Amino acid sequence: MEFFDAPENQTGSILVSLERHMNRVGQMLGIQLGNSTGAIFTCILSVCFSFFGSWVLALLLLGMLPICGFLGLAVAACATRVDPENERAYAKAGKETAEAATAIRTVRALGAEEHTMEILNESLDVLAMMNALAEGAQNAAQAQSQHPERRMSTWGKLSSTAGADGHPWVNARYLGENYDQLPMPSEDNGTGKPSEAHWRSEWSAAELRDAADEHVMLSWTASNPVKALPVIERGEGVYLYDTHGKKYLDWTSQAVCVNLGHTVPDAVKQGINDQLDSLPYVYGGLGLAPVRAKLAKLLAEICPGDLNGFLFPSGGGEANEAAIRLARLYTRKHKIFTQYRSYHGSSASSLGATGDFRRKFAESGQNGFVKFFNPQPSGFSWGTTDASATARTLACLEDQILAEGPETVAAILVESIVGAGGVLVPPEGYMEGLRSLCDKYEILLICDEVMVGFGRTGNFFGFQHFEGVIPDIVTSAKGLTASFMPLSLVGVRQKIKDHFMTHPLGWGSTFHAHPVALACAYETVKYVLKENVLDNVKKLEPVMLEELERLVLRHDSVRQARGVGLFGCVDLQTPLGQTVQRLGEPSPPAVQKLRQAMFENGLFSLFRPPLLHCSPPLIINEEQLRDGFGRLSKALDTFDEMQNRDCGL
Repeated sequence: MEFFDAPENQTGSILVSLERHMNRVGQMLGIQLGNSTGAIFTCILSVCFSFFGSWVLALLLLGMLPICGFLGLAVAACATRVDPENERAYAKAGKETAEAATAIRTVRALGAEEHTMEILNESLDVLAMMNALAEGAQNAAQAQSQHPERRMSTWGKLSSTAGADGHPWVNARYLGENYDQLPMPSEDNGTGKPSEAHWRSEWSAAELRDAADEHVMLSWTASNPVKALPVIERGEGVYLYDTHGKKYLDWTSQAVCVNLGHTVPDAVKQGINDQLDSLPYVYGGLGLAPVRAKLAKLLAEICPGDLNGFLFPSGGGEANEAAIRLARLYTRKHKIFTQYRSYHGSSASSLGATGDFRRKFAESGQNGFVKFFNPQPSGFSWGTTDASATARTLACLEDQILAEGPETVAAILVESIVGAGGVLVPPEGYMEGLRSLCDKYEILLICDEVMVGFGRTGNFFGFQHFEGVIPDIVTSAKGLTASFMPLSLVGVRQKIKDHFMTHPLGWGSTFHAHPVALACAYETVKYVLKENVLDNVKKLEPVMLEELERLVLRHDSVRQARGVGLFGCVDLQTPLGQTVQRLGEPSPPAVQKLRQAMFENGLFSLFRPPLLHCSPPLIINEEQLRDGFGRLSKALDTFDEMQNRDCGL
């Protein structure tokens, strides 16, 4: 009890001094913190030392100081503004904390009970951290004063308004305590002033190549190959022309999407221009552009069955993303079955649903997707006939559904005819059996028609090749606008449309149902109907199959081929009968040579070994189609020769 026996006037005098020092520290750091923490800290000190006459009660309340101090320091570490102009204030705050610590040590020396001594010791620890904070702020302020060129090195680039220049610390406070150490970029291209080339009507080929090499990034692959890609400056019909005037036949309709070639029909251009003049944009969730109603009605009349409700996202992956969400909301189940040999898009859920090698870019953190084998697996056969293969494939799938639990499966998502995976047409009875399994276990069937929809296979949709198969949800994109503009669709059957008339759909985007893209799609679909484009596809299908067979017979490197409509693909192999390259792996020299030979022979193609697609625009004629196969055959001659040489043959 020595502490309580100490002369009251002596202890009171020390506490008055302590109050003064601590109040000053709180006020100073409160000013520097720039938020309510300093004010709260000061109030607590004032309550402890000003409103309680008893120094004993004040010391007990001082026990709150460590907690408040720690909270204040945590905020200070994140939010302190290091301002060179306040360097003196930081130095003075450090001096005050030192004097406050001396006052506490004096009180402690007078003696106290154990718990009171603990309070005083903790208070000293807090004061030590406060002093370190003040010293750190002072040092940072000094560093900024000595290196003004580094001050605001980051935020100065992001905020250049007069207001930001006058109050730079409003932005700087969010950068953390070490932001002043960020070096300036070694090379700064962001001058804010465009070069004069942008105001010229034409750029030279060299200028375009330099701009591409320095600033363009490729999708999916590493970007270094951009240096070898031709710069295409115009297109006409089924042909493309680069900046050097070289002419290429577009052998794969780019990404199997330029269905009407590279000359936009006059009716489509007129529809786009009229829409731009009348209503270039209205948000699809607030207003209804007339062309949206027209296109939806046209699609309902074209689509078989009761596919009557339509959404209009911007791309195929986005459409599949929306379809997956709708299926889960409608069924209140979460699992989506998808095939291994499939591609459904590059967004989070659509890539998670993808089965081919690209799924590795999105598998981390994905759940709810269950993969199953296609009826055409790459490493084994389900059977020697379509009937046996179909029966075994469907039996295996049903076992998998039962193992997962039908009550957890929302939908089975498949490409009606697998596109990027190699033009895989399901065997007879497979799609019909898939429809039956979905009906049996109350699972939705989603058909991804992004690549084959709108005529690629000779029908408007790929699922129309299969008797009685109507998906619950259908998605499509590429052919909808012939890729003149970005647009896709999600079509749903009447029962699903009715459900979402009174339940939130839970999907939307800024560019959903963009009026200009809708106008493009409306006129494109009408053009396909009016010009009988599907008849041209059906007429040329025998030519496609004949030329594919010719490649198999002529070239040892062509293992097999498949085709439907104007949608074909060949599988490449080595002289030893092995695949030339697995999907997603680096290309060997012979494959790189084949790619180069195709360009040299004037063939512009999306080539993903070991698959080589043959899918020209749907407006191609027979002469152009046979010419394309002739160019491909010449490139394959080069490929055969190099492979044989590499194998010593």
